[in-house]
Amino acid sequence: MASRPELKVDDEVGFIKLYHQLEAEKAAETVRVFDRGDWLSAHGDDAVLIARTQYKTTSVLKTLGRNPGLPSVTMTITAFRSFLREAIFRLGKRVEILQSSGRNQWKVAKQASPGNLQDIEDDLGGHVESAPIILAVKVSAKAEIRNIGVCFADASVRELGVSEFVDNDIYSNFESLLIQLGVKECLIQYEGKQKDPELHKVRAIAENCGCAVSERPQADFGNRDIEQDLSRLMRDEKSASTLPQTDLKLAMSAAAALIKYLGV
Repeated sequence: MASRPELKVDDEVGFIKLYHQLEAEKAAETVRVFDRGDWLSAHGDDAVLIARTQYKTTSVLKTLGRNPGLPSVTMTITAFRSFLREAIFRLGKRVEILQSSGRNQWKVAKQASPGNLQDIEDDLGGHVESAPIILAVKVSAKAEIRNIGVCFADASVRELGVSEFVDNDIYSNFESLLIQLGVKECLIQYEGKQKDPELHKVRAIAENCGCAVSERPQADFGNRDIEQDLSRLMRDEKSASTLPQTDLKLAMSAAAALIKYLGV
């Protein structure tokens, strides 16, 4: 196995400060990797995860800075691609690859998750058995009635589908849909401090069906601009407003969250 790249950071203090700023905005279940040209690095909890997952030992960790310092690990491109497959397909993680645009200026250049592999197809080397399906769900529970709105996408062929239906208290229709579509990733609304029992049920069902669950802010499910977004995707300003599916408000909320998540 090739030796690991040496950890070289020109401005350790500046990078550590920037890293903590970026980390404050990072979503849960996300692993961030820094592309440094012909090698890559990861830091903090992400470095520990990579050390244990890819290298099977924490002895590979190095420390940037002092008191207490920032745990860091380096990877060759080959090692990174190996970890990428492990993170996406076995651990169900979202991976963000950051590239530098100047001194201590980093931005997300690629991102991937179990349901969205477009940015990393080259890194995976074509080793994907089938196109992943990603689905967003919006739930409305009033009295004994539970309405479900979903939007699902095959990211590899840029197809969206929507549906809205009534479900029971154990969400068996939703569970059947996940199984039939073979969903790999499910987007749900962030519960926050006040736990929502309905969202908790939906999350548990998705996880039991083998889906990676990604929580998204409530604002992402706002459907105010959904007709505009759909028209843009279909490249026809008049097309979205004529679709009967736009009357499905919960499904449109799910579509808004999915479109924002995929960045399309």
